[in-house]
Amino acid sequence: MRERAPETPVKVIPNAVCPAALLSESSGTNTLLFVGTMSYPPNADAVRFFCKQIFPLIRQRVPDVKLCVVGLEPPPEVRALEALGNIVVTGEVEDLTEYYRQAQVVIVPMRAGAGTRLKILEAMALGRPVVSTSVGCEGLAVRHGEHLMVADQPADFAGQVIELLANHEQRRRLCQRARRLVEQHHDWNVIGEQFLNLFRQLEPAVE
Repeated sequence: MRERAPETPVKVIPNAVCPAALLSESSGTNTLLFVGTMSYPPNADAVRFFCKQIFPLIRQRVPDVKLCVVGLEPPPEVRALEALGNIVVTGEVEDLTEYYRQAQVVIVPMRAGAGTRLKILEAMALGRPVVSTSVGCEGLAVRHGEHLMVADQPADFAGQVIELLANHEQRRRLCQRARRLVEQHHDWNVIGEQFLNLFRQLEPAVE
């Protein structure tokens, strides 16, 4: 666009979420949450990767840990993961908020896919800490240890989850900084104003 129409303003508008009221700290058991349309192959791959290579490492240290997989159209190979124990695959649900309310950590163990992950912005807006792979959080202006935790190898990913489950203060700090990021850069009100400013620039000059 800049090459073909250098006089035209070009701006990238980030994805947005509605930062609803923060959820209170989860008072439930050690529950992890994955959210995504399960008929999307990268989501199904992420869940299988986590359940087969990462979840057993977490259970060695946190035996009562549970994983809840929420999303449309889980294929049979994802449904079958429940047989491993401590895993619930819900399929479609009416209200995601209740599942976020029960979760202590949101996981995004993506190994493929494109685009930014609205699931990360959603978790941050609701006040839930996130552990993601590098692929999972690419495209977002987030930093490891400040807004979320990033790990790509199974042992590292498991270690980050275990640390967050055990460390209330670390969860609180991550959630505070992540919420501020969403409010400043991904709130629909902020994004809407960016759109309006762009449209104003595009308006033809009026005599």
